[in-house]
Amino acid sequence: MKQFNLCIPNLPIFGRYKKAEDIVTTALMHILQRGGDKMVHWFLTELGADLPDFGVQIYTQKKTPYSNSIPDATICNVSFNVYIESKITAPIENNQLIEHRKNINLSQNSFLLYITNDKTRPAILDGLELWTNWNIVLDLLKTFCCSFAEDAVLEYLVNEFEKLLQLFIFSKSKKRGKKVTRDNEEELDKLILEAAEERVIIVGGHWGEAVALKHLCYVCQPDRFFLPARYLTFCHQNRIKYLFKIVNTPIESVDLEESRVDISNKTEYFKVTDPTYVITQKGANNRLRKFFKLELEKEFSPVIENDATNSNGKRCAFTQKQRYTTYDKITNAKKTSDL
Repeated sequence: MKQFNLCIPNLPIFGRYKKAEDIVTTALMHILQRGGDKMVHWFLTELGADLPDFGVQIYTQKKTPYSNSIPDATICNVSFNVYIESKITAPIENNQLIEHRKNINLSQNSFLLYITNDKTRPAILDGLELWTNWNIVLDLLKTFCCSFAEDAVLEYLVNEFEKLLQLFIFSKSKKRGKKVTRDNEEELDKLILEAAEERVIIVGGHWGEAVALKHLCYVCQPDRFFLPARYLTFCHQNRIKYLFKIVNTPIESVDLEESRVDISNKTEYFKVTDPTYVITQKGANNRLRKFFKLELEKEFSPVIENDATNSNGKRCAFTQKQRYTTYDKITNAKKTSDL
């Protein structure tokens, strides 16, 4: 029987690997496969790979003809090759890097992309390699979904990928160097719970911050996806000023008039706060909301300033839908880039 190669369409989306970096890399490749040529081209161009055309194939663990290296992933067609090496906790290995470099030195239109968990470009990489980190990767995937694609499946995969990153990369225990694979399920469960207890949701605060201060709640459209979190904050007027604790589990798709919805000064809320909530249309869809009960955890003084900029160096919003950080990071941050 002919052996299937490790082209992404031949691999199960739930994975065949045990090492965390292989699991995460394969998940990313599945997302790019779903997004198609447009997403792949845009994603790699944003990272500095000026690709000549479309029509790509995506592989994991594919041996190259130019060296003894086996990159974690390869995106290619007849005109170009992008070799991807990903790292989570392990450092970049010099011998492996030397072998990878042979691929871009001996073939035309070839790129070597390293994805690591570093905040800045590792010193071992020279100008030949492309580099990014997992935070940037996640931001790019979300940007593509928001700006260029109306694909519920793609958005779902990106949300699940964010959970994976939170589990394997961004969690506090992971920073202590604990080895995490599919085999040690007890440790995985601990990481999931710990990550949720430490996680802070960051949303825009056009009207949400004032509502939270006055009515001790956060209300948004039903079925909006959030990772499990203990805290919530608002980036409003280019700063983060207040941190709220989420009390109990958020209530999904609820009529705000129900008694279980604990809104402080509820009568006043309906009068001035949520004009899209139509009280006269009993049972209408626009009456349903996702509801978070909050209590004020702390006020930051000085405030956390937003220093986010776009590709042109101009100030921009820190978040469009929501972002996440940890309690430790937000309580020690001076600007949003610290998050």
